[in-house]
Amino acid sequence: MAVDILGILTLPNWLCGVMATLLAVCLYTWYKQRLFHRLGIPTKKTVFLLGDFVDMVRWGFSYLGMDLYKRYGKVFGIYLGNVPALVISDPEIIKHIMVKDFDHFTDRPPFLKLTKFWKSAVSVAGGDEWRNIRHTISPTFTSGKMRSMTQFLQRSLDVFHDILDKQIKASPNGFDIDPTVRCYTMDVICSTGFGLDVRAQTNPDNPFIKYSKRFLETSPLGMPKFILYILFPDLADMFPRLFETSFMSKDIMDFFMTTTRSLFEDRKHSESKHKDLLQLMVNASNLAETEKISNSQRKAGLTDEEILINSIIFMLAGYDTTAAGISWVLYELALNPEIQEKLVNAINDEIGESPLSYDNVFSLKYMDMVLSETLRIHSPATRFAPENKDKINEYAYLPFGVGPRNCVGMRLAQLEVKMTVISMLRKYRIYKGSELKVPLPRSPYGLARPGAPVHLRFEPRGRNK
Repeated sequence: MAVDILGILTLPNWLCGVMATLLAVCLYTWYKQRLFHRLGIPTKKTVFLLGDFVDMVRWGFSYLGMDLYKRYGKVFGIYLGNVPALVISDPEIIKHIMVKDFDHFTDRPPFLKLTKFWKSAVSVAGGDEWRNIRHTISPTFTSGKMRSMTQFLQRSLDVFHDILDKQIKASPNGFDIDPTVRCYTMDVICSTGFGLDVRAQTNPDNPFIKYSKRFLETSPLGMPKFILYILFPDLADMFPRLFETSFMSKDIMDFFMTTTRSLFEDRKHSESKHKDLLQLMVNASNLAETEKISNSQRKAGLTDEEILINSIIFMLAGYDTTAAGISWVLYELALNPEIQEKLVNAINDEIGESPLSYDNVFSLKYMDMVLSETLRIHSPATRFAPENKDKINEYAYLPFGVGPRNCVGMRLAQLEVKMTVISMLRKYRIYKGSELKVPLPRSPYGLARPGAPVHLRFEPRGRNK
């Protein structure tokens, strides 16, 4: 069969179908990628059909830098495929979205059509379900609970230093510190959050590290449903079940599900005295009553599925983001030896030889300044000195978010980074390794993790350079 065009040209049906499909895709893309133009909002120049998808795959969200802010202003639009996204860097607008008008922006926009199981994660859950999960989890991270967690953190830190000492002797000219830090942070989150001794630091082939690394390095290119969703979002809205996806492969999911389910069942059927995140969630699962909230009925506890998925999320997030934070701080201190020595002097003056604790770590102001600058991904300076901090708009600096949906584990992450860095500076001077890339690129995977080896050289304090 063929189609005759004005008696001039005859085309086979299949070719006509292909041409019609391409025309429809072009018209659809043209319409979708004109949204911000129709609204009068400045728009970043984008690639037809793909939008900023290529940049996102290549660089992660780190490509949204100051150059775009200077070029397009405080509010501008981008497209991930044909999905519009508004980039906002105006502190006043951010304040309204995150705090003052939070009731209108409670839920986070999905970039995937997630299965029901994944929708129960505190990071993506919405409405009353999110409020219930957040209310249950938050007591884990009070200052009182953080003080009791310090002993578990110190145990992992002792192992970390034993391994670090051996690595320094074996590689006196420097080595990539990031893998060692990642094994350490896995031990910390598993012990403080779940009472689990996984010994990731002493086993280089530890399955927790192996499966976490594979998950966090998953590329969107390997997720066909995600690609179809961002190219044809309206089609995904029309047939949501067809586009549902779990962004974790089956073998990775099986490992974490088996592990967390076993822990959960053990706690559920025993009189555990643990006071960690898992136990709080287990206690919440035992609540059978309902309570009236905002004129609606809601279960006053957590389902088994909510406990399992949030256990997995906290295990992965606590491992990756904290490790990245530690590696970035060490990198910045190596690049800025004068800041490093100033921090060492502050440690000696304010903490001395006292054992590290929640209170003396958080009272060290200069450590807080260094961490704050590092999380801003700039060289350490004095924007964050106590006399300057009150002048900084709190909505212009959001490393842990702000408002009701800020990072619930912020205090634990800060405690872990600070204790680790302080303990290292007590023992070593940190220098740039010969193979360190400066500036160090950011990885497109994970959340702002280094994109190249963090090659540093360590020397015991007391020795000459």
